[in-house]
Amino acid sequence: MEGALKLGPNKVWLDFAERYGNDICQKKIMELERYYQDHREDCVSDFRESFRQICLKIKAMQLSNEKDKIGYLTYSMLRTAILRKKPIYLIEATNKEHFFDREECWGEYDPGWAFRFLDELEIELEEKRKLYLGQIAKPNIEQLKLQETPKYHRYVICFLRYVMPQAVLLPEFQEIDKEEKLEVRAGEYLDSSEVVGKVNRQTKEPGSIKSLLEDGNGTVYECETFTALNLAQGNYWGINLCYCDLRGSDLSNSQMQYSVLTGTKLNRAMLQGTNLSESLIYEADFGESILKGANFYRAQGPSGVNAAENWKAPGYFGVSFQKANLEGVNFKDANLKGANFTGANLKDVNFEGANLEKAVFLKETADSLDLDETQKNSIVWE
Repeated sequence: MEGALKLGPNKVWLDFAERYGNDICQKKIMELERYYQDHREDCVSDFRESFRQICLKIKAMQLSNEKDKIGYLTYSMLRTAILRKKPIYLIEATNKEHFFDREECWGEYDPGWAFRFLDELEIELEEKRKLYLGQIAKPNIEQLKLQETPKYHRYVICFLRYVMPQAVLLPEFQEIDKEEKLEVRAGEYLDSSEVVGKVNRQTKEPGSIKSLLEDGNGTVYECETFTALNLAQGNYWGINLCYCDLRGSDLSNSQMQYSVLTGTKLNRAMLQGTNLSESLIYEADFGESILKGANFYRAQGPSGVNAAENWKAPGYFGVSFQKANLEGVNFKDANLKGANFTGANLKDVNFEGANLEKAVFLKETADSLDLDETQKNSIVWE
């Protein structure tokens, strides 16, 4: 350390980063990752209350003719609030004109569960800065904190995508006047944002929707709603339906190779005989679906996150096959780490070469499964 103190300012900062900064940054983001994996449900009640409050405010303004129908709800991260250690997200309710709506209607959401780890990062970096006896200025630490902020923001984005389908069912949301299509977006204040939820009350004709999906030409149908539709025998090769809602829809005997189904809700859907080989099924929910004879060859949907030094995004939760009919399904060479198979019909399922590390099965199904020793030893038996 004595030698490092004799270096110039830039070299001092590089020394600080190599000795302390990089490791502390990696450690804190992984602490948040573990917290999010273990406590996501614990964060729901606070969000629900903030969502209720903005809906009540909207309704009050609409009753007094101060607010039009709502077309957008936008969650904006405020970097100034992050620096003040008060990580409030601004909620803006706007009409179909979005940011051109002149009638202000604001609320707040505090995702302190995520940003407390960023505040701890600053504290730990500050302690190490003191070892350099004034050769590293405090604003350098604040700048590093801001550089790390987008990582923590990604967890809020993931959480909003998870919780929004529940939030829009609240009676306070149902009672506000909405456009036929309403988007919930999240991003940085006065910057780009991304969709984390949609409500679409437009009538959907199954035939036209099926044609639209078959002719998608690479379109990403993020967070769209396609529930209870007859979409059977469709050619949806390579389709991107990330975070879409297809609950109760019939997709049986369809071609869905190489599809992107990250976070897609397929509960109680019909997928009998559907080809989903080499698809991305991270966090997809097939609970109570009919998947008899479906093909998931080399499908990818492991839970967890990469090593800290390779962090690129929040880790995924496991795919759910709870209470699904999986009779005769082909999971050969699929990556199903952390998947939930409890209550599923597992008759004649092919798990050859599949990664079942930390996948959850009921103990009473153990004798009926054709698994190798590695798979048996890596499974979580309930």
